[in-house]
Amino acid sequence: MTTAWTVLVAAYLALLLYLARGLRRGPPDDREPATFHDRWPSVDLVVAARDEADTLPATLADLVGQTYPGRLRIVVVDDRSTDRTPDVVRAAAVADPRVHLVQVAECAAGRAPKVHAVAVGVGAGRGEIVATTDADCRVGPGWLRAMVAPFADPTVVWTRGPVTTQPPGQAHGFRERFEAIDWLSLMVVSRSLARQGGPWTSSANAQAYRREAFERAGGFGAAAAAPSGDEDLLAQRLARLPGARAVFVDDPAARVWTRPMPTWAAWWRQRWRWASRFRHAAHYHPAYWGGIVLLGLVSAAAVVALAVAPWRPDLAVALLGPWAAKVAADLKRMQRFYGSPCDTDIANYEAEVTALIRAGYLGTVTYGYKRDGKWIEPTLRYTARDLAGAAANDDDPGRIRPGANINGASFYSYLTYSAAWDQLCQAAREAFTAALPFVRNGAAEPGISGYLSNDRTYSSGGKALDRACVRSF
Repeated sequence: MTTAWTVLVAAYLALLLYLARGLRRGPPDDREPATFHDRWPSVDLVVAARDEADTLPATLADLVGQTYPGRLRIVVVDDRSTDRTPDVVRAAAVADPRVHLVQVAECAAGRAPKVHAVAVGVGAGRGEIVATTDADCRVGPGWLRAMVAPFADPTVVWTRGPVTTQPPGQAHGFRERFEAIDWLSLMVVSRSLARQGGPWTSSANAQAYRREAFERAGGFGAAAAAPSGDEDLLAQRLARLPGARAVFVDDPAARVWTRPMPTWAAWWRQRWRWASRFRHAAHYHPAYWGGIVLLGLVSAAAVVALAVAPWRPDLAVALLGPWAAKVAADLKRMQRFYGSPCDTDIANYEAEVTALIRAGYLGTVTYGYKRDGKWIEPTLRYTARDLAGAAANDDDPGRIRPGANINGASFYSYLTYSAAWDQLCQAAREAFTAALPFVRNGAAEPGISGYLSNDRTYSSGGKALDRACVRSF
């Protein structure tokens, strides 16, 4: 079980590194960005709306206020509204002839209602580019221009812009801040994947695509019985076209603001609706589905490991591992400034601390330089303690002071055990130490030339390691 859990966490960390790589990665090549010189392409901007009479006026005001230099047609699809949504669109059409109302009488079999509404809107236009947003979203005047600009490169078939719930500083209360962070995490993943050639996620409130590519990919309904107008599936199919490129638009002008959900219940219903698309997993890119499964397994395993830790502490090894990893990071910094310990010793110390924490046998462990039988700078001492349900800081690895005088000193490590270790019989102790990466010999504990100064706490899984540094008087 421990091996399986460790493998799972390793896969999760690999996924995080992959996402981080995408965030740091630049454009796919060194070409100068293409630009439209003579004519910007015509655009059909499709907005599906159902019972959006309260929010639609502000959205339409933003859309008709776009500074887009090409031909623009705004197609609002009324998806069987029971309020004044059609009247709002008609009034906007009178004021601006670029606004057009299309009404849906009934939903086609085998399609989600919103998917069908967007499909009707796309079919009602002829623009070279199709852009979509939602009826409750707000955009700046340069939004459409920013979304369409990448299409000057003929290989680009799809663009997506960033989405957030509130302008900076305008989120109120825990729920709205939580939702803002939730959207941020979605955008981080989407941007990373798109920059690595894998646009596996999308959102209908901030995307655009070439009509020709949309038709070449089969349009909506190309993935058998699944509601393949789903924006994730559409983005994946477009990106798989020969020679096609997908772009996450970094221009701040491409940002879309969507209204936060009014209640936790509404937020949950929205996420449940999003999750319903996974009933059609066979149509998703395998890597996308693999990432979703991996994240779910890690979350479930973490909950189980924490729940049973009092009875099966071995299952919590990967949760407790961050302690030892931070100790290893501290020792690596010591190595950089003073030459010791070596990489092999650091790996052995990390494995030793992991095993002792897991079993509850660690008292204190000290790593540093000893001269004349006393610890000197730089020396670190870690003291283990059980949190017993209390909270504790989980700090980042701390700095190591450079430039200390270690002439005549040598690197040394000393460990003491917990009370739980003292209660073991000799045979149990020998069996445990036999599994450790190295054997410690008994010796007197060095004194301290100076004093200990507590500066860090590393906590995880209900326990903590308090770090103290030796300081000179």
